[in-house]
Amino acid sequence: MLRNDIAVAVQSVTKDFPLADGSSFRALAGINLSVAAGKLAMLSGPSGCGKTTLLCIISGVLRASSGEVTVFGEHLGAMSERDQIAFRLSAIGFVFQQSNLLPALTARENAAVPLIAVGCPRSIALEKATDVLQQLGIGAFADSLPIHLSGGQQQRVTIARALVHEPRLILCDEPTSALDAESGHTLMGLLRSIAVQPDRSVVVVTHDSRITEFADLLIAMEDGRIKSAEAKDACESEARA
Repeated sequence: MLRNDIAVAVQSVTKDFPLADGSSFRALAGINLSVAAGKLAMLSGPSGCGKTTLLCIISGVLRASSGEVTVFGEHLGAMSERDQIAFRLSAIGFVFQQSNLLPALTARENAAVPLIAVGCPRSIALEKATDVLQQLGIGAFADSLPIHLSGGQQQRVTIARALVHEPRLILCDEPTSALDAESGHTLMGLLRSIAVQPDRSVVVVTHDSRITEFADLLIAMEDGRIKSAEAKDACESEARA
């Protein structure tokens, strides 16, 4: 039975990738994971342990070889490719290690891209993008091109782009690895205070031990498996944000 308080449920998920010699490599080996609504979960572990593969399966970018994934009650494996794309556009926001901003667009225009992609009128999309940029403390740079923004400012635009369409799940892949300690700490504080809401959850893949204090749930992976999962005191995380 699905529970309304569960944002992400991963049950017995495996992922195999074919190799040139006809064999296969098992990247995920029976993952079971649950992330509650209103929480920030962090996946950590050595390179190649399956963190990003798991993130891609949770987003629907990759399909699991076996097992089941639900995001706020929606069964990803039961969706067609078109339905998965529509679901990602409406329900999921992405923050990546590199900002991946379009160089010819201003910060405001970059942040508005998800809304424009789903047919929102441009004027409304830009207005909503401006509001989110202001929440993130960079409203004054709304008309700046990415080349004129610092790395931390570019990542704030990326967060604005992830939040502008009000998705229920935010997925972040190494969002602070290209930032210095102070910028990374500031970024995670903003992400936690703005993105984590009672009906919205955040899942972060990271190698950065400097930011684990912002997590409600710390998940360690190794060799395609969950090694440990530690629930932290949410009040402690919020106090440090």
